[in-house]
Amino acid sequence: MKDLIFYGLASSLNKAAGFLIIPILAMFLSVSDYGDLSLIFIVSQLIIPIVTINICSVISRFVYSNPSAVFIFVSFLNGVLFFILSISLFLCLFFSPLNNIFIAVSIFVLSEALFTVNSTLIRFRTGAQNYFRLNFFKFLILISFLTLTYFYNKNSLNSLNFILVLFSLSNVVILSITIRLCAFSKKTLKHIKKEVVKFKSFFYFSLMLIPHILSQWIISGSDRFIVKEILGGESLGIYSFSYSISAIFMIFNSALALALPQICVRRFEYFCTKRFFITLFIGVTIVWFVFTYLVYNYFPYNHFPYNRYEVNDNFFIISLGLYVLSFYYYYSSILFFKLESKFLSFLTFSIAILNVVLTILCVDNYGVIGAAFSTFISYFIYMLIVAISCVKDIGILFFYPVLVIILILIFKYGLYYV
Repeated sequence: MKDLIFYGLASSLNKAAGFLIIPILAMFLSVSDYGDLSLIFIVSQLIIPIVTINICSVISRFVYSNPSAVFIFVSFLNGVLFFILSISLFLCLFFSPLNNIFIAVSIFVLSEALFTVNSTLIRFRTGAQNYFRLNFFKFLILISFLTLTYFYNKNSLNSLNFILVLFSLSNVVILSITIRLCAFSKKTLKHIKKEVVKFKSFFYFSLMLIPHILSQWIISGSDRFIVKEILGGESLGIYSFSYSISAIFMIFNSALALALPQICVRRFEYFCTKRFFITLFIGVTIVWFVFTYLVYNYFPYNHFPYNRYEVNDNFFIISLGLYVLSFYYYYSSILFFKLESKFLSFLTFSIAILNVVLTILCVDNYGVIGAAFSTFISYFIYMLIVAISCVKDIGILFFYPVLVIILILIFKYGLYYV
């Protein structure tokens, strides 16, 4: 429980940039620029697993069984990414990132990739408390940059490129303090040759999961591209804002996504007990109801240029989809432990195709709310299939969240038409 709390706090700080700071930036950016900033963050989550060859999955699965090999692998990747980042920074001498969106995005993605890889290694090697400290200092650095900008040149916050530069600087500063770079040395290369057999298994495992991760990105991010293409930039801004509010719940979800695989790897038998699942179910359900109540009644909509009722309608369906996602994290941890990478990749790819088709049809016919419903339906089917595939390990306990979801939908929409 102590580790879960620290993971929750760390996730709050780590996700605060995306889920708390970005909505605040909506007060400075135009609705269209705000939508574009949301798209950049989504695209970065697509690119990071590719440029890091999905090494975070290797860390989380093999760091306990092959710690030395994992550390050497991470060190080598650090060297490669730092080399590419240095080239990007050198290009800044000729192409200012404040004027060139490609350079600004490249630096942001590379710095975010380095932070993601090394924070994952710190999380598994040194524990939840150090992971929390790392995210806490990163958050402080970012807040300091934004605060200084606000007081000395507030108009700079109207620039999309400038905001990306601030996010990148926060990553670079914290990395320069914490990272240990030992790549490209003769010692590292010697160890790489020695551990080449293990690296092959690492590569196979990580590469097999890349389609899974990319498909997850399609499920969670393609809706914004479709909304912009069909409905335009203004509708994208409205939907992105609704999603940002809903995604505050992802602070809790992210704590689960960090903690559950680690608990599963360490204590698989306990993880699969009814007691553990019921405790998880009650906790997730209470947090979702409290969160939804607070947003509906206390979110300061009057400070933002959006319609309260339209945003609330979108928020409710999106947040319900994220409630479903909580249980997907539980069941997928079991499949992850059993190295079912092929099944996960195939399933996620299939759900991604379903999600894109549903989103196109629903957005074209029902507008922004259609995107919210298509995301919820996709997550629900996703969780249900993964849960059914784990019946041998855990039984049919997925009945509990499914029943809650049905009752919520009946209460929200069924009674409306009675």
